Amino acid sequence: MITLPEQIQSVVIHLGAGWLFGFFAHFHNSLWILCKRKINKFIVDLIGMCLFVCALFYALFQINGGRTHPYLLAILAIGLFVYEFIYDPVFTPFFRSIERIVKTIFIRFSLAFSPLYSIINILGEKYKGGKKHGKSNNKHRRSEASS
Repeated sequence: MITLPEQIQSVVIHLGAGWLFGFFAHFHNSLWILCKRKINKFIVDLIGMCLFVCALFYALFQINGGRTHPYLLAILAIGLFVYEFIYDPVFTPFFRSIERIVKTIFIRFSLAFSPLYSIINILGEKYKGGKKHGKSNNKHRRSEASS
């Protein structure tokens, strides 16, 4: 039988875990724009969920031996809804700014280490004199090809 202090601690742990799950899921989803491969997304999602469940049951193990009940899972869902409906609008601008910073860093590093970037740069400088800002005269070429 679970004593009253253990139940109160379990309720607080589940409520906090639901809130933290919503927070980290929102942060995680805001950075998925940068990930291109679906298998990487799946692996990171799977590892993240396993780590979350392990952390939750480790905290519960310290309190009541790792036991959970259906009403505690409902409280976990309530914690998630509290984050989604109350705190989500508060943290969204913060996540957008982090997303912009990470995207800028990611683009700079991907361009810096890209071998094609140097080739494009050299070709762009070579043809810069004959074109206006990188635009070509495709209409003239199309009319010659159709004649």
